[in-house]
Formats: sequence, structure tokens, C-alpha cells
Amino acid sequence: DKQKDIFGQASGSLRLLGQFGAVRGAVDYALTGIAFAKQSDLNDVTQFLRAAGTVEIVPQFFFVDATANIGQQPTSLQDVQTSDRSRIGATGTQVRTFSLSPQVRGTLGPSVNYDGRLTWADSRASGASIFNTQDTRAALRVNGGSSRLGWFVDGSLQNTDGAVGVDNESRLVDVGLTTE
Repeated sequence: DKQKDIFGQASGSLRLLGQFGAVRGAVDYALTGIAFAKQSDLNDVTQFLRAAGTVEIVPQFFFVDATANIGQQPTSLQDVQTSDRSRIGATGTQVRTFSLSPQVRGTLGPSVNYDGRLTWADSRASGASIFNTQDTRAALRVNGGSSRLGWFVDGSLQNTDGAVGVDNESRLVDVGLTTE
């Protein structure tokens, strides 16, 4: 049951990159609309956003990173996997993700460094709850030593809650030596 139709597609995008005092960031945003003359139920507007920013709250010690993403995700194995954001099939969904991540880093004494981070991320999809997740992650790295022999201890804890009942928790401690 093939049908002939005429369609038009329009796109616009914006890209910003900058720094203002202790705030650095980048934004990449695109909007694509497609309209069909006969099959108006196929008309669609898709958005793509990739934004990231960092605020240095206490110089060289306390930072906060934030990211936001909007993209299209196929929800069917029959959808063509493509890098073209406007070509996701009719069963695709828009997925929005936001993350916030405070971080501290510094030194303890003359030769011990630390880096700790807590990350909270949330993903939500329009009409496809399979993509709805919340992720919480804590990580700490402590390292030190001399110029020839060093050591490190990495620890992390991650908890992922999925909307469709898939929850996951993992803990990891990694200890090692480094040489030059």
C-alpha cells in the first residue's frame, strides 16, 4: 500500500561556548521539523541538545559540573540505527537526561592527592518508560607516593533505579601501585 507524498524539512541550530568568571560551558542545540502534505500525522519536531557547564565555587577545590541532553532514541528493533537525528522512525521517543555532579579535590600533606565526586543523573523519555532511570554515583580516589613508586586507592558506589523494575547497585574498591 504505497502512497505518494511531498514533505518538507527545516532545521536550525545554535552552538555556544564560553567562560564568564568561574563558569565555563558549552551548548549545542538543534531543532528539526518535518511536515508532510498528505500524511500530516507523520509531521514531527525533534530537538537535540548537548549542554555542559562547570562552576568553580572554591578555587582549585570545589567544583560543580552539570550536563543536559535531549535526543531521539529508537524504541523498536525495526527502526534504522542512524546518526541523523531527524531519521528516527515513528516508534522513536525523545529522551531527556540531566546530571549534576559536585566534586572536591586537593592534597593532604606533601604527597597525597584526593578527588571525590558525587553524581546524580536522571533520564526521562516521552512515552517510553523503559528509558526512565535515576543514577546515583559516589567515587573517591586517593593517591600518592614518590616520583618512582606511587600508590592509589579508588572506591566507588553506584545505584541505578530503572522505571521498569531493573535496579542495580555496585561497589568497587581498587588498590594498586604505580611505577615510572
